[in-house]
Amino acid sequence: MANLAVLTALAGRGTIVFSDALNHASLVDGVRLSRAQTQIYQHADTEALDASRDNATTRLIVTDTVFSMDGDIAPFARLVELAEKYGAWLVVDDAHGFGVLGPQGRGALAQYALRSKHLVYVGTLGKVAGVSGAFVAAHATVVEWLIQRARPYIFTTAFAPAVAHAVSASVWIIASDEGDARRAHLTSLIDTTRAMLKRTRLLPVDSHTVMQPLVIGGNDETLAIAAALDRHGLWVPAIRPPTVPTGTSRLRVSLSAAHSEDDLARLEHAMTALSLFVAGTDTKIGKSLVSSGLLHGFVRAGLRAVAMKPIASGATERDGVLHNDAADQLDATANVALPNAIRTPFMMREPIAPHIAAAREGIALEIGRIVEAHRFALTQADIVVV
Repeated sequence: MANLAVLTALAGRGTIVFSDALNHASLVDGVRLSRAQTQIYQHADTEALDASRDNATTRLIVTDTVFSMDGDIAPFARLVELAEKYGAWLVVDDAHGFGVLGPQGRGALAQYALRSKHLVYVGTLGKVAGVSGAFVAAHATVVEWLIQRARPYIFTTAFAPAVAHAVSASVWIIASDEGDARRAHLTSLIDTTRAMLKRTRLLPVDSHTVMQPLVIGGNDETLAIAAALDRHGLWVPAIRPPTVPTGTSRLRVSLSAAHSEDDLARLEHAMTALSLFVAGTDTKIGKSLVSSGLLHGFVRAGLRAVAMKPIASGATERDGVLHNDAADQLDATANVALPNAIRTPFMMREPIAPHIAAAREGIALEIGRIVEAHRFALTQADIVVV
């Protein structure tokens, strides 16, 4: 709401707004509702921004500070320089910087020691502060203009006293020695996570902030890995189009000072020993087809992927060795091969339900043997599709 208030109050017909291509939806919606002319510049491309030309009497440059899907930070020094050069307002949304970045958690601008009368700073109280709402800091003239003209501010019910008190207490903690200790702990967690994600063979984004994205690529593969992590008790949300561009679906690891090194150790264990289990209620219902599709996606994403089909029926003998067509198909899709005895510990000849085939052929299906085979498979690859 604060972004809508600022942008609709400062911009309108006759105004031109220069907006970063990866800005948050609240900034995008505020720009659209302002009815100003809009130019979208490529993400963080200040040279393209400098080359833009217009005849507007009022100009706004609009950007996030920390971009929530990539974790990178806007090039503020250059943006301030351009705002002052062209007489533009520089509206910055510090949703993911306030409370975390800069001395005493005063935000991204404080981290880079930037001050300018052209700056309009929006700080969020619903992230690090843990409450709700937001505030705007700017030149006194701008603040007075917003008080008089920002409709979402004028026509929205004020905070309840209890919420205002909670905000006050939260800001006190953020600026205190306790806040400094929490930020130091968070910095350590960020460093640990960056190093850990680089060992996954996936594609971590080079982020130095609390957002640590891991690009997977396809939607199905990203959802599958998120679901597998959830089974480990880890909530790592899958971010998909239209939130991010097609082909760049990702997991987003979001850190807080409440996390511990043990939490990250659990995440690393889950990421480096990841299995997906494709289950069904009967034979010939498409489990192998789904598994092949997942394997194909993981291979394209650069992962070392292996397949297991622990129990298979309908096997035929070739060159003195039993083969199962579905298991061989999975092997052909994977890019790391397992010995047949590991990939399929139990193989029966009759093309019927495996437990019936095993009983008829006098084979005892031992779960311990499957578990041992699975443990070995985990040592051979980044991901095992079972």
